[in-house]
Amino acid sequence: MKFRDGKINSMNCVLLVLVSLVCLVLSNVNAHAQSSYLTAFRTRYPATAGTKLDVCQVCHGASTSQWNPYGQAIRSLGSGVNITTRITNVESLDSDGDGINNVTEINGITFPGDPADPPSAPVAPTISTASPLPGGTVGTAYSQALAATGGTSPYSWSVSAGTLPAGLSLSPAGVLSGTPTAQGGYNFTVRVTGNNGASSTKPLSLTINTVAAVTLTSLAINGPSSVNESGTATYTATAGWSDGTTSTVTPTTWGVSPATLTSINASGVLTTQAVDTDQTATVTASYTFGGVTRLDTQPVTITASAINPPASATTASTSTADTSSSWGCAVAGRNATGDPGIDGFLILAPLGLVAWRIRRRKR
Repeated sequence: MKFRDGKINSMNCVLLVLVSLVCLVLSNVNAHAQSSYLTAFRTRYPATAGTKLDVCQVCHGASTSQWNPYGQAIRSLGSGVNITTRITNVESLDSDGDGINNVTEINGITFPGDPADPPSAPVAPTISTASPLPGGTVGTAYSQALAATGGTSPYSWSVSAGTLPAGLSLSPAGVLSGTPTAQGGYNFTVRVTGNNGASSTKPLSLTINTVAAVTLTSLAINGPSSVNESGTATYTATAGWSDGTTSTVTPTTWGVSPATLTSINASGVLTTQAVDTDQTATVTASYTFGGVTRLDTQPVTITASAINPPASATTASTSTADTSSSWGCAVAGRNATGDPGIDGFLILAPLGLVAWRIRRRKR
């Protein structure tokens, strides 16, 4: 019996070792599978490391031989698909049917496969932009950034109800921009969604105006107040508008008086004639816009050139006299510019006194 007992004990030992080896192998296979899923899960959601989700039960039930709804959703995509890809592809699903998608539950550190473990209600961002929005104008570029506070950024924006003004659009970053093409008042509702999936809405209003009509209020002539005889000068005109702005315009008509002294063309170029003495002329301009006409006048001095002493002279006639009586002769000559229009009479008085009587010939 002792021998048999010893033999039986030896067989029992062999069987125990074999069973242990099988269990060890199965345990390693299972551990490898668990490790692959859990490693991929941690890679996709690093914020879950060290939390209650950092366990195999994130995909399994009470035991690792069972799969919860979240794990079943991952497995259903097939072993031929990369584990990380499968985890990513089920983020938008609500595997446990509690009304919250998988990624929102994971971000809230709750089990996506357990309907009895819903996350706390996520905090939604609040739209802080006031209504009505600043008005816009047809044909003028418009841009208004919407703002929100709270929740989890980054935010995503969209229009949830109503219609934006024609020509405007709302970007996901919350910028309402474009060039309006039609006037009117517009009412619409925008939605902002936080990165945690929670969202809020707010109604906004915006008025698009037409281009404001302006009227002509004034006209002003610009140019020199004096011009030399036989010279030219250029004049311009500035219009004043009802919106407070000004602009350079081409007058409907230019005019000048007296016409015997000056002339002015359609481009505002004034030409003066020769004068014996300084003269005054008046430049006029009129401009019509939108049925409204405005006028302006500007006095202009035509400055006569200074008369220079003759540079050369020829004697028309001469006479002689003694020193006790005066004598003289008529002369004609040219000035420094070669103008022959000067003549005069030279009078020589006793004791060498000299006087010129000069007159300018009319041309």
